[in-house]
Amino acid sequence: MTTAERNKSTSTVLYDEAMVALDAGDLVQASEKLWEAAEQALKSIAKSRGWKHESDRDLYKIMSGLRMEIDSRELRGGFDAACHLHFNIFDHEWTQSEIRARAPAVRRFIDIVADLRSSEA
Repeated sequence: MTTAERNKSTSTVLYDEAMVALDAGDLVQASEKLWEAAEQALKSIAKSRGWKHESDRDLYKIMSGLRMEIDSRELRGGFDAACHLHFNIFDHEWTQSEIRARAPAVRRFIDIVADLRSSEA
């Protein structure tokens, strides 16, 4: 298994865990796992490119770099969904259906970033 496959696998596992938590009604855990899935995808591509990836601020910088590379509505939308879910970890304001509505965008984001990473290998 390549590094890209392992990183996509980690993000996918986190995504799947989020869906289990969401089905169980654990909205904070679901939000956290969805954020972590997106975060792992970004850290993976940053690591492969030698980009700093220690803080949330670094993740925003990574995302800015990726947006300069590809202008993808799905990439932006997925990151925005993940960021809002990150806020929900602390705010606890979103309902189960609101979180579920954003999950596919996060999944697509993971796939796009993994594809970018795979194209570098």
